[in-house]
Amino acid sequence: MHITWHGLSAVKLQTSSATMLINPFQDSYGITMPKLKVDIAATTNATDDMVNNLARLQGDPQIVENPGEYEINGVFIYGIPASGGRTLYVIEAEGIRVGHPGVSPLSLTDAQLEIFEGVDILLLPLMTDDKKAVSDMISRVEPRIVIPIQYVTPKVTAKLGELDHFMKEMGSKSKTPDKKLVIKAKDLPVENTEVIILEVA
Repeated sequence: MHITWHGLSAVKLQTSSATMLINPFQDSYGITMPKLKVDIAATTNATDDMVNNLARLQGDPQIVENPGEYEINGVFIYGIPASGGRTLYVIEAEGIRVGHPGVSPLSLTDAQLEIFEGVDILLLPLMTDDKKAVSDMISRVEPRIVIPIQYVTPKVTAKLGELDHFMKEMGSKSKTPDKKLVIKAKDLPVENTEVIILEVA
């Protein structure tokens, strides 16, 4: 699986059978959403401009925007209902489970957190500088890899959390971001949760 971050909470998952994009954003946030060709497009909230620019995508993708279970081109998508008409996602492909809450950890209920428990990779929105909420979610979910998303980056106009605050809370030093994460199920870390920082593609 290849994981690429396109800014805000827009993340592309590429497997041998499909390419999926979650949460393409409108251009009103200071950066431009690329015109990507994908097979599957998902949004955590069809009415929120930060995550609903599905029209920008190419390739006539199958759209997922509501709770439910979907199987598309070997990708299993589990949509979980949340407050405000939002949908949380757990995606499973190639033996790897990826969680995308699409909302701040502060907004998640205990029942919703439970759904994410055991995901291998957590795409963690840093929409808040509430260190306790973020660290509590990680300790509860116990992912093997955490990829921070939706934090302050150059040109982005939205009010978001800071990556440095999160890294200090995790006891991790800032490091050079990777262009993307390429991972196989057999290579997932076993002992500790690893933080992977991606640059905006």
